[in-house]
Amino acid sequence: MVDIPKDLFFAEVDYKFKEVKEKAAGTPDADFKITAAEAVEEISKAERPAVIVGGGAVSAGASKEIIAFIEKYNLPVVNTLMGIGAVPRSHPQHLGFAGLHGNKAANHAIAAADLVIAVGSRFGDRQTGNLSKYTSSKKFIHIDIDPAEIDKNIANSLGLAGDMKVILKLLMRHENSAPRTDWWKKIESWQETFDYDYQVNRLTVPWAMNQIAKKTAGKNFAYATDVGQHQMWAALHLRIEEPRTWLTSGGLGTMGFGLPAAMGAQIAYGNSRRVISVSGDGGIKMTGNEFYTIARLKLPIISLIVNNTSLGMIRQLQKVMYKEKYIACEFDYQMDYVKYAESFGIKAVSVSTQEEFAAAFEKALADEKNPRVIVLNVWRSFVEPMTKGNARIDEFVEFK
Repeated sequence: MVDIPKDLFFAEVDYKFKEVKEKAAGTPDADFKITAAEAVEEISKAERPAVIVGGGAVSAGASKEIIAFIEKYNLPVVNTLMGIGAVPRSHPQHLGFAGLHGNKAANHAIAAADLVIAVGSRFGDRQTGNLSKYTSSKKFIHIDIDPAEIDKNIANSLGLAGDMKVILKLLMRHENSAPRTDWWKKIESWQETFDYDYQVNRLTVPWAMNQIAKKTAGKNFAYATDVGQHQMWAALHLRIEEPRTWLTSGGLGTMGFGLPAAMGAQIAYGNSRRVISVSGDGGIKMTGNEFYTIARLKLPIISLIVNNTSLGMIRQLQKVMYKEKYIACEFDYQMDYVKYAESFGIKAVSVSTQEEFAAAFEKALADEKNPRVIVLNVWRSFVEPMTKGNARIDEFVEFK
C-alpha cells in the first residue's frame, strides 16, 4: 500500500498542456518525413506485409485513417484484444483477432509476414508468444504516440512516434504498386481452412456469441466483457464494427470489470445505443451487486452470465500447463443466478439449450426499456484456438 498525503491532491502545479499537445500532434519536421518515406519504401518492397492494430488506434480516433491506409496499400489487417473495433470486422481485409487466443488465419498471417506494421500496439507477450520466434525473418514498422514504446519489446523496428493521424496521412502521400496476389491467395486459403463451424447440437458460448452478432448486426449496440474464457469467446465470435463499442480489460486479470463497465457505458450512451454485458460465473460474484444500480436506474443492459461452474480460464491454464491438476478453479457449490438477479427486481432466465437461448435473447431485445439477465448453463470446455507456450503464434494446442 502507498500512502499519499492529502495536500498533494489539492496542490496546484504548472502544466503546459498546449505545448505538449503541439509537440505530439503538430506538423512533423524534415527528419520525420524522411523516416515516413523510408517506411513506405519498406512497405513497397515487402512481399507479405500485414498490419496489426492495437488499443492506441482506438484512443487516437484513427479508424478512418487506418482503413484508408490498408485499402491504399492492399494490406491484410488484424487486431489485438484492445484494438477490436478500430477496423470493422466486416471489412474484407480484416482477418480478425490475433494473439494467444487469436483466429488461426490472423495468427498464420502475422507469423508468415515479412513485414509487420504495428499501429498503436505495444507488442505484449499475449500478442507475440515466443519473442525470438515472433521476430524471426521479418521487419517491423512501429507507429505509436509514445516514443518509449518504440524498440521496447521489439528491437530494431523502424519507429514512427507521434500523432497517428498525421503519420498515416504522411504515409498516404506515396503510391502503391504491389498487388501481392500470391500473398492474398495464401491468406484466403487460411481463412477457408480455419473458418469456424457453428453447426453444433448443444449450447456453447461461441454459438451464442455468433447468434448475438447476427441478431445485432447493423444496429446500435455496444459490448462489455469481464475477464476470462467468455472474454476470448466474445473477442473471437462477436463482430464489432465501430470503435469504442467494445469495452474490455486487457491486463491485470481484472475479474468483475464487465458489469460496472456496461453500466457506465449505458449511462453514457443513453438511448442512442444499448449495451450487452458478458460475464463469467466467477466475475459476476465480484461485482454482481451493481445489478442494484442497474435496476434502480432502469438501465436496459442485457447481461449474459456464462455459468460453467468454474473459473474457466484458470482451469484451462491448469489443463495445459499443469497436466489437469485442477486446484481452486471448479465451483462445487451451486448458486442460483436467476434468483440473484430477481432479488434486484430484474427479469432473468436460465437457459441450457440453443432454442432456450434464442427465445430468451429475442425477449431481451424486445424489452428495450428494462434490464434483462440471461444465464447460460454450458459444459466446461476450453477456448480454441490457443497457442502453445514458448512457441510461434501459428503453433496451437490440441484439446482432446
